[in-house]
Amino acid sequence: MTGVRDYGYRAAEIAVKPSISERVTANRDSVESAMEAGSLFAMAVNSVNEAADGPTQPEAEPILLGKGIEILPAILCNAGGVTVSYVEWVQNKNNETRTLDEVDRRLRRQRDGTCDRVRDARQRYKCTLRHAAYAVALDRIGRVYKQRGIFP
Repeated sequence: MTGVRDYGYRAAEIAVKPSISERVTANRDSVESAMEAGSLFAMAVNSVNEAADGPTQPEAEPILLGKGIEILPAILCNAGGVTVSYVEWVQNKNNETRTLDEVDRRLRRQRDGTCDRVRDARQRYKCTLRHAAYAVALDRIGRVYKQRGIFP
């Protein structure tokens, strides 16, 4: 593909950033990882999914967005593991046993609801998915604080 040479990238629907050692930055000269070395200028994908620690660097995000590349932030990509860990913690704390189907249903319900809220926030605030996810999280914290009488 023209313009996608030297870095080994191919046209794709999604790029998954698997670890902190593969941060996406705007530095063309960086040699920290394969994904940094000019990657923003060679990527031919529709979206970048931050699948592990070390999200896209702040200076890189506007470049990706400017190229029309959607960024699915780590706060959403990693939520499934955190949710299932919580379900397991509650299960162990209460000496309960849940089936895989029960855990999967709960995870799916939580995931779908969160995605709907983030999508709605994105449309309402006309912002990135990262900012929409933060807005949803802050709104939830605000509601809990109000319900519990914290910081009236």
